[in-house]
Amino acid sequence: MSLKDLVARKEYYKKWVLENKEKQSTYKRNWSKKKNARLKTTVLTHYSIETPACAHCGITDIDVLTIDHINGGGTKHRRELKSWGSIYRWLVTNTFPAGFQVLCFNCNFKKHLAEKS
Repeated sequence: MSLKDLVARKEYYKKWVLENKEKQSTYKRNWSKKKNARLKTTVLTHYSIETPACAHCGITDIDVLTIDHINGGGTKHRRELKSWGSIYRWLVTNTFPAGFQVLCFNCNFKKHLAEKS
């Protein structure tokens, strides 16, 4: 492909983006949701025995499952990462370190309340 073709393609893309901002935003949003869902599933599957499930009550609804810091410190860790979703990326990047488990939101919150008492 010649330099002229590359420049023409770049100009076409710029024009298309300006004319189709809504389409592009929708595409990016959907792509991001799918990517994050795959990442969450990968992490939850790793920290579960077979299929993603709460380590305490056994619920398997992936929409309510989350990662828990076994020894506490999740709030501090999340602040260091500066984002809710980045814990999943951090776990993959750091090759799934020990000290984490899968809990549903209810069990996670109950654990939090028990630690405060």
